[in-house]
Amino acid sequence: MKYLTIKELHHEKHYPVAFLCEVLGCARSAYYKWRRRNAPEKEAHDAELARIILSYHETFNGILGYRRMTLFVNTFNHTRYNPSVSEGSCGIWESRP
Repeated sequence: MKYLTIKELHHEKHYPVAFLCEVLGCARSAYYKWRRRNAPEKEAHDAELARIILSYHETFNGILGYRRMTLFVNTFNHTRYNPSVSEGSCGIWESRP
């Protein structure tokens, strides 16, 4: 989470990376290593899920509770969260067959 904060503040507010790393207590080299890494598949799925949830939130003016939001995401986007799919999958969002 620190690295994402550094990335956003650097791009939006143009703060120096060295300053942000010092304030947040992380090594600058660790931040750059994080930026060069290949994003895990779960992270890509989580970003897509966040995009879907945000679009529903904006469409319905924030009135959907967690139950209805889950129902809409699972029903209309043909995705589901299944934490018991298999060992090692960590409950990744998957398309329904």
